[in-house]
Formats: sequence, structure tokens, C-alpha cells
Amino acid sequence: MKGAKAGRGSAMILSPFTDRSSLAATGGPMMFVALAGMMLVILMGAWGALWIVNRWR
Repeated sequence: MKGAKAGRGSAMILSPFTDRSSLAATGGPMMFVALAGMMLVILMGAWGALWIVNRWR
């Protein structure tokens, strides 16, 4: 679920910098930035969940 939200968020943030309808159609650096951003959001969410579980122990 977080991946879908990260994808929508990165698409909205990067949409002014694209000249086509989607990041996949644009390709190149914009798509790489969007993918890297989504990966960071997902990793930070997983890290946050693990941090919370460790605090409960």
C-alpha cells in the first residue's frame, strides 16, 4: 500500500518536469528519480515499522 502512495506522490511532484503524460513514457532521468524516491519511501516505512517494534520490546 505504501508503494502505491509513494508512486502517486512522486508522479505528482515530478509531473511539472515531464513533457509527456506519464513518467514511464518520459523515461530517462525523471523515471530514475521517481523510482529512487519510491524505494526510499518504502525503505523508510519499513525501517520505521522495525524501529517501533524494537521500542515495544
